[in-house]
Amino acid sequence: HDPLGGGAAHDGVVHQNHPLAPHHRHVGGQLEPHAQIALGLGLVERVLVLAPSLTIEAGLTEKFESLSSDPGLKALIPEEAVIRNPSIVTANETVKVGDLCVENIHAVYQNTGSSIEDSFAGTGEDTLVLNDEAHHIFNRPSGRTSEDRNIKKWKEFLLDEKYGFRYMLGFTGTAYLENEYFPDVIFRYSLRQAIEDKVVKNEALKGKPLLGICVGMQMLFDRDLEYGEHEGLGLIRGEVRYIGEVVPKGLKIPEIGWNSLRILKSESRLFKGIDNGAYVYFVHSYAAFDCGGSLSAVTDYGADLTAAVEDGNIYGTQFHPEKSGAIGLRILKNFCEIGVD
Repeated sequence: HDPLGGGAAHDGVVHQNHPLAPHHRHVGGQLEPHAQIALGLGLVERVLVLAPSLTIEAGLTEKFESLSSDPGLKALIPEEAVIRNPSIVTANETVKVGDLCVENIHAVYQNTGSSIEDSFAGTGEDTLVLNDEAHHIFNRPSGRTSEDRNIKKWKEFLLDEKYGFRYMLGFTGTAYLENEYFPDVIFRYSLRQAIEDKVVKNEALKGKPLLGICVGMQMLFDRDLEYGEHEGLGLIRGEVRYIGEVVPKGLKIPEIGWNSLRILKSESRLFKGIDNGAYVYFVHSYAAFDCGGSLSAVTDYGADLTAAVEDGNIYGTQFHPEKSGAIGLRILKNFCEIGVD
């Protein structure tokens, strides 16, 4: 069979020769447990995490470093673990036994001067490869730059007999091959179809509390200008535009990492018990503009960007509460309590 054929670890077992698990999402939250548990149990001796760009590599590295000390994750590793505290490194140095290497796919090619070839040649049976945003392995590059050509070689690298990789997993939130779902996406009801069928909007208009997170928040507005012009749910006034319109040159886009909140609605139930200036985690290149009275929090990234909105029973956060530690958990708890009274 095709060794890159969309198989996944549905049963919790790391399957051989399957770098694509289209049901998973990226940015370290799912990758880190796989990596640390595999090393801890001695299933492999080293882990290679590959991302499609420098920006995503930086975000993943930060997330891996943050999660490496997570007590919940550490509790999953037995006391007699072979490797309890893996070193998080890049391919700028030799990747040794017990190391977790986070790199972008462009570092695997000989002209980059990285240690990938020296560190991983012939180690395939002892290496776990985690591919982030793995749909890039299959989809044709949209551009003609050297970066686009390198992404096209991603599959070639994974299959290269020089490395002999046997244990591979893929993570993506975009489980498409061109315009079609991967074959093991078991329910093909797209979010776009749900919008057209007014499934979400009808429930929201009945008064059911609705929380949109990141792209979910962006869908609440009248229109979205990412990759063309798209109609939104129209539940909150405003439109979604590229943050490069207002963010000063020199600041990286997308914004990836922790940033503070300036809460504008002190009476907001979503931010009950949350201090002004609390830090939350962002990953975005687009944000909502012209939100009017629904704007409930902003964040400063060289300019004030919409961090949260609310209008009646409709709430949205541009940041990720599920990646924001205790602050994020409190925000999610607050939302769950809305409408319970």
